[in-house]
Amino acid sequence: MADAATISWNASQGNYFRVTLAGNRTINGGTSPKDGQRVMFEFIQDGTGGRTVTFENGTTHFRFGSDTIRADCTLSTGVASTDYVAAVWKQAASQWDVQACSRGF
Repeated sequence: MADAATISWNASQGNYFRVTLAGNRTINGGTSPKDGQRVMFEFIQDGTGGRTVTFENGTTHFRFGSDTIRADCTLSTGVASTDYVAAVWKQAASQWDVQACSRGF
């Protein structure tokens, strides 16, 4: 994925998406998902660190279950630290259900 104020991505291009964050960002719901598709996002802090990601809500959006680790998915803040977010597309709800957030690699 390309770094930008709002990060756009296309689910038809794969299941693994990586970006180095150079500022606080919003990630949109993407385009072209398939029912049951699983994706993994890798967020890497740049040389400054402390960057945040907001998961966009809207027509296509993310939702977090009550058991999702770190339900708000707050990223780690260390310079060059890496965090992962896994989600599955639920066509009936038109939503990405976030299944896991793993921080601090």
